[in-house]
Amino acid sequence: MEISDAAKSGDGTTTNVGIKMTGTFQCPECRQKFDSEKAKQLHWKFIHDPNRLGLQRLLGSEGWAREDPGRELEASTAQRAELGAELAKVQEQLQSAQAEMEQDQAVPGVQGMGKCPCDRAT
Repeated sequence: MEISDAAKSGDGTTTNVGIKMTGTFQCPECRQKFDSEKAKQLHWKFIHDPNRLGLQRLLGSEGWAREDPGRELEASTAQRAELGAELAKVQEQLQSAQAEMEQDQAVPGVQGMGKCPCDRAT
């Protein structure tokens, strides 16, 4: 299989795996370089833009910026989507439980009563 020069990145060392070394436009947030300003802007928009995906903050990730060579890779797009769906479910359950608690506290004499009629003294 032949790989075009445009698709190659890195300089053959483990420190620079996946980092384009010959580009003239440096990303301000990572070591990646690009051949055009447009390519750099697209990279920043889809990798580093803090407004793009709230889950990056939730996961504690700052995109693909590598501050050190041993840094772990961030969650894949599929994992982020899955976590987002789980987070939405948990938030919905929490809101429902809070609303139910507020409703129970608003009714006099309900505090301390069980939900089951058999829990009440006759």
